[in-house]
Amino acid sequence: MLIVSDPEGYIVRSWGAPPFIHKARKVWLDTGANWHEWVKGTNAIGTALAEKVSVVGKEHYCRENYFLTCYASPIYSPTGELLGLLEDW
Repeated sequence: MLIVSDPEGYIVRSWGAPPFIHKARKVWLDTGANWHEWVKGTNAIGTALAEKVSVVGKEHYCRENYFLTCYASPIYSPTGELLGLLEDW
């Protein structure tokens, strides 16, 4: 699954194939959801915004997200402004 989120942690677009996309949607990993740390606890999107690190399995705050292995990378403008994140799940 590939996800793009904005600097506030909202998912603005996602792509993926069944069956994973269906499982991800059950934990609200879908367009419109906010995954900032202050909303969802430790997770790839929120933690990348706050700390610039990856989150794997049981490092997720929410038990229902333990099945996820996630990596997030910030996307910056040419002037250094944070535009959002690109996540690979």
